[in-house]
Amino acid sequence: MLNRVERTISRYNMIASDGPVGVAVSGGADSVFLLHALRAVVKNPLVVLHVNHGLRTAESEADEAFVRSLHDDVVVERMSAAEGNVEQFCRRARRAFFAELIASGRVSCVATGHTATDQAETVLMRLIRGTGPTGLRGVLAVTKEKIVRPLLELQRAEIREWLRERGVQWREDSSNESEHYLRNRVRGHLLPLLREWQPAIDQTLARTAAIAALEETYWRDLVSGVGDAIDVTALRAQHPAHAARTVRAAIDRAMGGLERIEQQHVESVLALAAGEGGSGAADIPGGRAVRSFREIKILRRDAPTPAAAELNPPFAVAAGGYAVDGRFDEQGAIDWERIEPPLRLKQWEPGDRFHPMDKLRPRPVREYFQKLRVPSWERPLWPMITDSSGIIWIHGVGASKRVAAADAAPRRLAIVCHKVSSK
Repeated sequence: MLNRVERTISRYNMIASDGPVGVAVSGGADSVFLLHALRAVVKNPLVVLHVNHGLRTAESEADEAFVRSLHDDVVVERMSAAEGNVEQFCRRARRAFFAELIASGRVSCVATGHTATDQAETVLMRLIRGTGPTGLRGVLAVTKEKIVRPLLELQRAEIREWLRERGVQWREDSSNESEHYLRNRVRGHLLPLLREWQPAIDQTLARTAAIAALEETYWRDLVSGVGDAIDVTALRAQHPAHAARTVRAAIDRAMGGLERIEQQHVESVLALAAGEGGSGAADIPGGRAVRSFREIKILRRDAPTPAAAELNPPFAVAAGGYAVDGRFDEQGAIDWERIEPPLRLKQWEPGDRFHPMDKLRPRPVREYFQKLRVPSWERPLWPMITDSSGIIWIHGVGASKRVAAADAAPRRLAIVCHKVSSK
């Protein structure tokens, strides 16, 4: 058993040669075995991590006391109450706790006690709820958040047998008997039934997860260069499976993850690309996919907008990914004497109008955006400057007729704008 744990750690390169390892210990059989196993097979210092969710009052307190008795270096996170979906809330709380300890350097990674049996349950649960190939991976052996699972190739039953043979005690969580939770229903009813038809169903499901995880690495590498914007023509040319992966990668890049993203959201973005019109939008959890001309961009709902700023030449300001510089220069296109201060950066609003030097009358700013092929998501951030009487300058268009400098203008303002590299 211990040799198998050691092989799993080595196979996935789970633990670095130095740095303390966090061990998530709830007090249950799997996590208690995990602590014993890591003591035997790794040389790193171990730090036991325990989250007291407080959901079972006295029982939770007894669990914490038991865990504290197992090891000298124990860090406990206590929660006062869970909100909304209890399982989801507790899972997020644990992740946040682990992430904080990793970020602080207290531990280099966190090992959890997920087993092959947990993997089988997870795959079944995701199939029941509905999942694609990514979801079939189940829980990963190593995650980008530095969570590692050294027991992922062991069965729960053999772990308990190992503990019994050695007289090692553990705690039983009474909530594992509650059929309120889907996992408990899968564990108590569905898996036992499947084992009657296929005694090796746990191993079969775990292998399925391993195959899906391997194939996921191929797709991950294939779409690794995808940003938060997608070229519609290129997307249409891809195989449907590749196109779906491209969309998921763009959402992942823009949103920082794929939580709550379902197939229907991917399909709504693909439908945007398939449409003949050059505009449109589709809602996704936490954001929107917006099409403008031949590009689709994934936008977060909480994306910051630039604040209006008063400008006093000489100035140098940032606006929507652009650097805008203004200075007095004899080659400047704006007559400073015609300006009606103050000057300010402006965010575009539908209905804005602008009178350029080469036109007889003002035209909607939208027309200039279309001529310049400015995507709809860039328009609210497109650099524009106003004085107290209206827009005097637009990036890519130039100065307005009202403030245009004649040959005899004694003081001229020059405005220069360039895109700031995102690298």
